[in-house]
Formats: sequence, structure tokens, C-alpha cells
Amino acid sequence: MITEDEREMYLLHSQTKGYKHRIEEAIQTVQKAIKEIGGNHALSYSGGKDSTVMLDICLKSGFNGDLIQFFYSEYENPKMNLDMADMMAEKYSLNLYRLKCYSSKEAWEEAGRFFVVPSNDLEKSLVRKVASDFGKQSDKISKANGYDLHFIGMRKAESKQRRMTIGSRGLTYYSKIRNSVTCCPIGKLTDDDVWAYIISNNLPYISCYDNPLFDRRKIRNELTYFCIRNAIFQGIVETYKFIYPEIFSELRKKYTGMSNYM
Repeated sequence: MITEDEREMYLLHSQTKGYKHRIEEAIQTVQKAIKEIGGNHALSYSGGKDSTVMLDICLKSGFNGDLIQFFYSEYENPKMNLDMADMMAEKYSLNLYRLKCYSSKEAWEEAGRFFVVPSNDLEKSLVRKVASDFGKQSDKISKANGYDLHFIGMRKAESKQRRMTIGSRGLTYYSKIRNSVTCCPIGKLTDDDVWAYIISNNLPYISCYDNPLFDRRKIRNELTYFCIRNAIFQGIVETYKFIYPEIFSELRKKYTGMSNYM
């Protein structure tokens, strides 16, 4: 739960010139993309803080398309994220498509063991499949529904790779993986901007962000690339373990190999 001190901090942040400028730029980015690209629109919605902020900004800027949630497994997409997507789709009368992607769970089953860091050629190929299936499913739904414009919640502040992508391609660019235009309206928002927007606009958010052990600005609401090397090297798996202890309890019962990692 947001403390009063946090609330005051984020409300004060929402009054700064920098914040107001970045929010206005996000709104203008959406409006420009809709005006110039036209056609059918879709928005990737995970249920997390970034996609919730993006959805609100897009709705205020003229978005009236579909929501897409990429589902991997019950371990990688905790139920609260699915419930959040269902709630938002119903609240705003939007179509919600939940697409099944090849998951880490399926990779573990094919490999015959739990792993994060692949140790042989089979596991390496399975990791590549996990990483690439999102693009295949995204392209499939885009072709089926004729999406010309796809909004995603990628932000520069999330990682070096995302900072480089947005820096080189801009907030709106053509994407080969889905043969359509991708728009990242919240690409320049900071972690503080995201929470300032949530608090100042009284938006709902899932309870994992209230975990007292971690800074709410750094918590990941789901771990869709579980069996990828950086997931453990960057400490993401360790954080995830404390946020969703029930998921790790189930994983320990199912996979004895977990003891090699945590």
C-alpha cells in the first residue's frame, strides 16, 4: 500500500515541469501516431504499472483498439496480471486477446529439467524459441486483425538495450516482427513519472508492487523470459522469488533442479 510519504512525494513530482513535459509528449506521440498511421490499433497490456499508465494515456489520446496480453505459463504470468487485464478490458469495453506463447515451462519440460542458464545445445535452442515466439504470435494476431499500429510500454529507463532501441529508432517506428508500426508513448517516462501518474490519476495497480522488501519502482510484475541467462545474472529471479513465493513453492515441488539456482 502506498504510504502517505510516498503519496506526497509522487504528487509533488507530478507538479514538476519535467514530468508535465514528458506526459504531454507521450500524449502527443499517441495522437500523432493515430492521426498519421490510422487503421486498426492494438495495445500490449501485461497488467503491470507501465502498461496501465500507457493504456490510460492512450485512452485519453483517442485510442479505441484492442488489448493484447501475451501468456506464457502460470509461473511466468501470475494470476493477478490476468485478472487486471480482464478488469481493464471490461471497464473500458475493449476486446482482450490473450495469446499463448512458447514458455519457459515448456522449455523445462522438453529439456527434462529446470534451468535458467542453458547448458547444452538443446537448451540453447529452447531458449531461442522462448525469446522468438513472442514475435511470431504478435505477427500472427496483427495479420489476423489487420493491425496497422501497435502500442507497447517500452521505456528507456528499463534497460540499456531499450534505451539504445528508442534512442536509435525513436518513439514510433516500423517493426518487422509484426509488419506494422510500433509506438512507445511512455518511452521517455522515468520510474518516478510512472508512479506519479498512477497516484495523481488514481489508477489501480496490482499488489505485487507493495512488497516491502523492494523498491516499487524496480519490481517486475511478471517474468516472461524465465529461462534466459540475464534473468538470474541481473538478480531478476531472486527478486521474483520474494514477490511471488507461492510460485516458487510450486516450482520447487515440480522441479528438483531449482536447488542449483536458488
